[in-house]
Amino acid sequence: MLIVEDEEEVAKLLAVLLRIEGYQVLGPAANGKEGVFMYGRDKPDLVIMDLMMPEMDGITAMQKIFAMDPGARILVLTARSDMPTVMHALQLGAKSYVLKPFEGDLLYEKIREILAG
Repeated sequence: MLIVEDEEEVAKLLAVLLRIEGYQVLGPAANGKEGVFMYGRDKPDLVIMDLMMPEMDGITAMQKIFAMDPGARILVLTARSDMPTVMHALQLGAKSYVLKPFEGDLLYEKIREILAG
């Protein structure tokens, strides 16, 4: 699992929560550019992607990841609650989304659903 999140504290929290649940965690990548590179190198089973990041935003990073691997599984984690941005991410191929601040149970549920297909 790859975390692409520019907020260091959020990324650390996510990594700890996911490791407690038994997931192998890659990253975090601090921006979309790093995330695309790490995805190409490591081919994780799931990407947790923030949308608003410096250097390369999550939408652009998703487009590049899907160009490399149309079957990539991406879960959007965002503080942006404006539906046009979230809908754009889903139209690109994101499997689901979780709004920050998030509850661990909801995050785990979305991850399980995505990994199960």
